Amino acid sequence: MPRSSLQKPGALWPSLAICLALKAEGLGAGIEPCLRRRSPVGKAATAGPGGRPDPIDHDGSVVVERDSPFSPERITIVDDVITRGSSFVGVFPRIAEAFPGIPIRCFALVRTISEGDIDAILAPVQGIITSEDGRRLRRRP
Repeated sequence: MPRSSLQKPGALWPSLAICLALKAEGLGAGIEPCLRRRSPVGKAATAGPGGRPDPIDHDGSVVVERDSPFSPERITIVDDVITRGSSFVGVFPRIAEAFPGIPIRCFALVRTISEGDIDAILAPVQGIITSEDGRRLRRRP
C-alpha cells in the first residue's frame, strides 16, 4: 500500500518495511511494490471528523505499475494500520483489474478498535470489510 503522500526517494515506506520483515521470516514468495500514488490523499491518521479519504479518493489516486513479468499465484496487499478499510477497498479494484483471476487478500499489521477495551496487544484476527454505498464502510472485526 502506498503512503497517502507521493513517495519520495529514500523516504520511509511503512508497508514496504513490513513486507521486507515478513519476507525475511519466510512469509511470502516475493515482493512487488506495484501500487503507486499518482496524487496525494489526506492522511487518515490526522484527519478530523468526516475528513478521512474514502475508497473513491484512494481509487482515483493510485495506479498499478507492472515493470516486471510479475505473475503471482495470489496477492496480498499490505498496510501498516487498518481503521475502516478505505484504502484497501479503494485500491482493490485496481489490483484486480491488473491481475485478473488472481486471488487477492489484504493484511494490516495493526487494527484499530472503536468499542471496548484492548484485551491483548497480540490479537490476530481475520475479518471482512463491507459497504452499502461504497463510502460508508464497516470492518468486522
